[in-house]
Amino acid sequence: MNGTDIINMKMGVLHVREKKNSPLCLDVVIRHACIADFGFVHKKSVLVTYQHDGFTVVLCDNADANCDGRILHIGGCGNVYRLSVRLPKNSIFSDGDFLAVKYEHGIITARKLPSAQRYYVVGLLNHDAYLKMSGYWLSDIGFTPDTTVTVSTVNGCILFNAWMDKSKSYRELVQFSRKNKYQIIQIRKNEIASTLEIPCYLLNRVGVASGDIIGVHYCYGRIKFFKPGLEMLGL
Repeated sequence: MNGTDIINMKMGVLHVREKKNSPLCLDVVIRHACIADFGFVHKKSVLVTYQHDGFTVVLCDNADANCDGRILHIGGCGNVYRLSVRLPKNSIFSDGDFLAVKYEHGIITARKLPSAQRYYVVGLLNHDAYLKMSGYWLSDIGFTPDTTVTVSTVNGCILFNAWMDKSKSYRELVQFSRKNKYQIIQIRKNEIASTLEIPCYLLNRVGVASGDIIGVHYCYGRIKFFKPGLEMLGL
């Protein structure tokens, strides 16, 4: 990436994990080639300050000398740089939590996201918002290849329901979908697992754009996508 490609801000998702050999601590690893574009490069020193629902990382060059915090150093391998932030295991943070992260020049801000089973950052395809997911987890919840799925948008969420009623014909499914204003899609298969794509018109319908974070709740036969309120998290 050259200088003309550097953007002013980028959103991402971090995963909280239990720290090895330290059962009372949690580890959040920031590892991304893009952080170099925001000034976070190998051997740079940063100041980490903690908030009740997350943390802020500031390059020491930009940090207030009077701020209390923890000094860390950025590691690196090739073009990928790495920073590990330790969190306490308590009533706020636990293993498996997700954090929304905002990268700006000299500043990384992370805040805990609402509980969900998965989070994704929406991509861009042909200038439109686009999200594609693959994995065995889709098959495990009934979204196997060639499964017919009805799709609806309700209260700012996108709902996918696998069509389980095998007694109905496809024509009856189409009639049911038209009556209820549902769309119909098919689960596809890539080289190894089921694949689910969310087209731009559905994302646009619930106000999701490229670069936004989207959360996932699911159970057998049902997937719900929602957009978390990042402004309430101070992001």
